Amino acid sequence: MVENIKCYLLLGFRDAALIVKNDYLSSKRNPTYTKSSMYKSGVSIYEEPDLEHPIGLSQLANALHVMCGLAPVPTKRKDESFFTLNNELVKMAENSYIKYENMPFVRISNKVKNKSDETITYYTYLGEMFCTHKAHHNSNVQASTIIDGTKYNGYFNWEIFHSYFKGKLDAEWEKLISFFNLVLNSDNVIRKYSYCDFVTEFHKHLSDPNVVDFIANDYQELKNIKVKDNFHCCKYYTLGGCNHLRIIFNEGNTSSDHTTYGHYPLFVRTGVDYLKLKYQGNIIVPIYDENILTQMKNVGITPNILDGGLVTIIGLQKSIPETILETEYTKITEQNMLQTLEIQ
Repeated sequence: MVENIKCYLLLGFRDAALIVKNDYLSSKRNPTYTKSSMYKSGVSIYEEPDLEHPIGLSQLANALHVMCGLAPVPTKRKDESFFTLNNELVKMAENSYIKYENMPFVRISNKVKNKSDETITYYTYLGEMFCTHKAHHNSNVQASTIIDGTKYNGYFNWEIFHSYFKGKLDAEWEKLISFFNLVLNSDNVIRKYSYCDFVTEFHKHLSDPNVVDFIANDYQELKNIKVKDNFHCCKYYTLGGCNHLRIIFNEGNTSSDHTTYGHYPLFVRTGVDYLKLKYQGNIIVPIYDENILTQMKNVGITPNILDGGLVTIIGLQKSIPETILETEYTKITEQNMLQTLEIQ
């Protein structure tokens, strides 16, 4: 087919990104891709990209369509699209050659599973981290606090402590704070101490007669009070389950208040779970019909490729030695990708 080639279109691409799971922090895990799904006959179909050959036939063919002012055709939803592929542009894409100037990862090793004899390649990524929003309902804050030499699960302060009483048990709260003021001989323990410092000081008085009497009588009544939870509809709790109260009277805490169904849920809303692997390189596209060049010139559009990748026109070349194509480049259709295009 070389004799039918009028010239070669030289394209460059940069910042063409794939979004991958941030697994490089783990020990040699298999890379996981952010998969998009297609629902067909009730079955969710996924396809992982080839990290070493991310730009395939469909990506290049659609880029050429855009350069000619034609709409790109979806690869996975061709049956739902009104647009069809242009035979000439697909032919050009099929006979194109690609060269990657960089690989945004380091291959660590290949291993073979004993059962399935499947080869797994492990990578260390060299990508750009970006912030994501967590969607899981149980993205709970993992927190701990050391109080009086003991480690407890969760955050502890006066505000969270007060939330157990506020608007429901205001009289009981005032009575409790008054007792704390009396024990520590303070006008206002909330202003004088942080919650953690207060607990440390209060523990020094647990054997005082008035404290022992309070624990035996008032505290036992306080623990049995049942209150409706403002954070969760139709849920009730007893003050005996209040971790702040239990820690003050040296009973320890059972679990964190900050879980999804805890009294004071706290969530991690953002993270850095994903990376952008950015590729750059060159593509050589054969031109069989010079009218295609005229159409590209009249349209004057440079397309994107992958996620945010910029495609630029480097120039035209009358001929390219076959040795360069075979040694420095890889034919698009000869990459390790199972990808074909159906022309309608």
